[in-house]
Amino acid sequence: MSVRAGNITVTEMLLQKIDVNERDRIKSTALHYAAESGYLQMVELLLDNGAYVNSKNARNSTPLSVAGEKRHKDIIRLLLEHQASVRDVNLITQGHEESILNVAVIDEDMDIIKILLDHQADLSEEIDVIEAVIKGKDINLINELNLAIRDKNLPIIEILFEWNVDINFPDTSGITPLNLAIQLNDKDIDKIFLKAIETPLYFDNVVTSENLDMIKLLLRSGADFTEFHDYGLQILLSAIEYEKEDIVRESLNDQAVIDLINNANTKPLILAIYKEKIEIINILVSKIDVNIVNKSGITALMAAAEIGNIIIAQTLLENNADINYVNEYGITALYIAALTGNEKLVEMLLHSGARENVEISGNAILFRAVEARNITAIKLLMMEPSTSNTNLDIIRNVMSNRANINCVNDNGRTPLHVAISLKYLDVIRTLLAYGPDAHQADKHGFTPLDMIVQICKEVIEKMRCSSIVSRDDIRLGLIIKELHSKTNSFEEKRIIAETLDLIFDR
Repeated sequence: MSVRAGNITVTEMLLQKIDVNERDRIKSTALHYAAESGYLQMVELLLDNGAYVNSKNARNSTPLSVAGEKRHKDIIRLLLEHQASVRDVNLITQGHEESILNVAVIDEDMDIIKILLDHQADLSEEIDVIEAVIKGKDINLINELNLAIRDKNLPIIEILFEWNVDINFPDTSGITPLNLAIQLNDKDIDKIFLKAIETPLYFDNVVTSENLDMIKLLLRSGADFTEFHDYGLQILLSAIEYEKEDIVRESLNDQAVIDLINNANTKPLILAIYKEKIEIINILVSKIDVNIVNKSGITALMAAAEIGNIIIAQTLLENNADINYVNEYGITALYIAALTGNEKLVEMLLHSGARENVEISGNAILFRAVEARNITAIKLLMMEPSTSNTNLDIIRNVMSNRANINCVNDNGRTPLHVAISLKYLDVIRTLLAYGPDAHQADKHGFTPLDMIVQICKEVIEKMRCSSIVSRDDIRLGLIIKELHSKTNSFEEKRIIAETLDLIFDR
């Protein structure tokens, strides 16, 4: 009676004469009654005097489960701090249908949930996991998460996610949280799930593991591109990369993904073309615009011409590819096919209606591509033909007019001169791969190396006034590095070395 009344003085006297763990007719101890009554000081007193924290009464109740039923938060915390078994977090006692954690979820009691879950983290030392699973106990919080999902209880779902609940693990009825979220189709719940999976490799992992439920969630959420970062398109690209045809089809069931592709996004189709996967190409062209043009001015048919795949080119033409599309550089699919020397592809394109108006100068196009910083066009123009012997006039004509890496403009400048003057590092690197002459002078006697040395002198002068190395300085340093091996002059080498030291050794 003194415990239920919260009488500390009387209880202290009684503890000197009786066992603190003595049980009554229903096998409850004094700690059970103190936990039920909500007297924190009484619970502390009993624990300090050796009260057994995990004792069970005839109803299978422990002091922790009793405190949980009464929502005594401070007592729950205290009992857990005194090693109350975390098993009792999920314990269902006689006369009750829910465990403490279940009830806390239903009541949206955030404080109790946090207290319980904070201690749930040490399960490995408290519970034999295998035994718990066999006995049907929910040590993974899946039942609680699914309950919160069914009730659309967003705050509880978020808290459970903080404890890294496995959304692909089934509850006692065999349903995973991810399954349930897919069924409910609730945008707010989807948002919470998506927050947990935003990692660079996640899309590849989802595709390679063929997790169709997560794919459906990502595609469904991808409809709001500003909020969900183009999930649908990322899934599609990963599916193409790993050649998952079913997932490609699933991705293209989303009109928002199709709209995004048709808005000048050729990545999916061109990726499939470069991988030469005709089955995936057929799926794509049945859903999307086959004539979209990318930022480099390349269409799907041009990409097929570049790799010389006649079957893919025919497939694209059968799906209304524009055989005579001319980009801003004057390049057509036929021009690319002729540039590569692919006679069979050229003949097929001519037979399919391609016009032979390819009287264009490869040199002129190369300069335009350099100025536009169009790496794709530069690489196309510098491709080595697959054959040098041909009977087709169009191929001979294109080859005789193909770009020369050392061609000059009206000022006598080469493409390398132009790229250096514009300080386009990526273009310079691309041109250097084709062996340009760094000693070729323009009409004023300046070579590309002279231009590099002049840049070095400007950097040295700047560094004398300021010790701060800017991002532009680093970019210039990388350009200088690309060409420093081309010089034979001791003085030029000295100036270049001094410049690189100033930029990269500060």
